[in-house]
Amino acid sequence: MAEAGEQSKHDAVSATATAAIEVHEAIQKKLQSQKKQLKTAGSRMKTRKSTRTRQRIIDAAKEIIDEKGTTNFQMSEVAARCNMSKGALYYYFKDRSQIVSIVNEEIGQGIISAVEDISSHESSAVGALQDICESFAIALSGNRAGFGALLGEFMHRGYDSVNGLDNRYGKLAALTESLIERGKKEGAVDPEVNTSLVANSLIGMFMFAAASYLGQEDLMDTSEFSSQLMGIVLEGIGTKQGVQNA
Repeated sequence: MAEAGEQSKHDAVSATATAAIEVHEAIQKKLQSQKKQLKTAGSRMKTRKSTRTRQRIIDAAKEIIDEKGTTNFQMSEVAARCNMSKGALYYYFKDRSQIVSIVNEEIGQGIISAVEDISSHESSAVGALQDICESFAIALSGNRAGFGALLGEFMHRGYDSVNGLDNRYGKLAALTESLIERGKKEGAVDPEVNTSLVANSLIGMFMFAAASYLGQEDLMDTSEFSSQLMGIVLEGIGTKQGVQNA
């Protein structure tokens, strides 16, 4: 019986030790899980902070571009505007061209979004094209220098820009082509015209006419500007006599 009692005590101690080990392991597992959650949360907070800082830098660059009327700014100017050191700025962007590229991307994407919205809500293709023309003028009036930089990028890169620039131009061309085709079905556009040629011509005209229009003071408002430009698109500039003599 003594042996049985000793065995019972041994078993009880063993069970207690096992239970203690299991509790310890459970606590360690929970602590590891909490550490992992804290690390993940910290990483998310760091990512959000980094995203906010990058956007603050871009916004500061936009302000400087608008004030100077050119994208030829210094990184030190952006750093000062953001109240950070140049070293901290270079942590987020390696050089000025990278900032300018993102500014251009935001402008280009803003135009594409506007065109998509107009295309889907306007009741007619001609109405949509006129609204798009006006949106170019409005976009330019709100960010002349930045839009000028975007146009300069197109001019500098030439045909490569049509296939590049993150396909911004390609998206814009595709949306405009769809409106031309819609206009043909509605009877507002000559069905014999080359859709791609007309779309690219319209984009070029809208962009450069708006840029020229905004470069002068005391001209027509954006609504009148878009109406006159669409009149040129739909009716041309020649008289009947001029067309007959051509």
